[in-house]
Amino acid sequence: MGRLAAILAAFFIAGPVAATNYYAVVGGAGTMDGSSWENGHPDVQALAQSLFPTAVNVTNQLWVGAGTWIMTNRMLPASNLWIRGTNRDATILSGNFTTRVVLALAANVRLDSVTIANGFHAGYSAARTTNNGAGVLASPSFVATNCVFISNVASGYIAGAIYGGRVFNSTLVSNRSIYVPAVSYGGQGAAAYGAELVGCVVAYNAGLAMYFSTSRNCVVYSNTGGSQLNLCTDFGSMIFGGYADEGGGAANSTLKGTTLSNNYANNRGGGIVGSTASNCVFVGNRIGVAWGGTFSGGAASRSTLYNCRVFGNTAPVNGGGVSECDVFGCIIESTTAPTYPAAASLKKTINCTIVGHTNAAPLVQYTNAYVFANNVLWNNASNGVYNTTNAFNNWTNDPVFLGDPLYPWKLAAGSPCVDAGDDAYVPSRLSLDFYGRTRSQGL
Repeated sequence: MGRLAAILAAFFIAGPVAATNYYAVVGGAGTMDGSSWENGHPDVQALAQSLFPTAVNVTNQLWVGAGTWIMTNRMLPASNLWIRGTNRDATILSGNFTTRVVLALAANVRLDSVTIANGFHAGYSAARTTNNGAGVLASPSFVATNCVFISNVASGYIAGAIYGGRVFNSTLVSNRSIYVPAVSYGGQGAAAYGAELVGCVVAYNAGLAMYFSTSRNCVVYSNTGGSQLNLCTDFGSMIFGGYADEGGGAANSTLKGTTLSNNYANNRGGGIVGSTASNCVFVGNRIGVAWGGTFSGGAASRSTLYNCRVFGNTAPVNGGGVSECDVFGCIIESTTAPTYPAAASLKKTINCTIVGHTNAAPLVQYTNAYVFANNVLWNNASNGVYNTTNAFNNWTNDPVFLGDPLYPWKLAAGSPCVDAGDDAYVPSRLSLDFYGRTRSQGL
């Protein structure tokens, strides 16, 4: 007991081990031992690799001065290290297009207010190994905050800017992942692969900008070389200005509360393809005529939509709004398909409002194998639904909308459509309507 008491007394007298601040200055300063700005270390790469923590749960801080720091190989930070720039536009860690910038596989490495630029890597692996990520290859515990990732190039197919980790309030721009050398794009995750992005801007990257990643409240735009999101999960982001053969905004992804606008695809799914969307908005997405194809689904193709609003989307052939989709509780309005249905080759279509289509062709093309029920068809040039024997309980007379400019398709209290649907057709997932009201209670 005496020995234990002595050990405990020594601990409490000494107190917890404090974190230490270190400093790096371009060209060095003073004694160059890194103890202060006045004695700044001249080699941030060597300093970062030497600062192992002196105790568990102690995070040392490495402050990096303004200037461009060229990595001779790649920075390999020690664990529990917080690397902080003075200004993200002034503190630049560069791979000089010859090496990866940061290899952050140690635990609990953080980057804050720096630019990761001009990284390069040519290796390839489907796993988290040293063969991926030109800007940063990160462990799951890695965090980057208020950073810029720019002009990083993965010529080995995967992850231009970052592979793995979490990124907050940062900008990922003009990065590339190369699969087709002749065109300098086509790889996976030009901006992010296997990462979580929160509050970030992802723009002008070439080659499936985000792959197998999660995004929250981001702005994703004008990325090329494939779908802007592929095999991703998104919450509440804005995705616009994408270009792809299929799924200009997203492909094979899950979207919740996402806005997709002005995305373009050559073939199908101007907004999305092969995805699931809940409470999303699709506006101004379109299909082109660049080469032979189905030219269908201005907003969505081969996808499932719940409580989405789809308006002002176009396709040159079928489904200016949606094509080959299951749609539940959606509002599909004012879409354009010059000579063919606004909604083409639909699958299950339940509790939807389809309004404002000017094409005189039948409104909906359907297949007999699926149910078309509890829908409102109104103010269309044609309310025709063809090629179906499974249409039940649909409404084509005046539904009496509330007329609220913010919610133009909300039913008024006296609407004949209130509580007129058949709940037997409504999937359990559709307990709320587009406006967040319980469906079984009408208003």
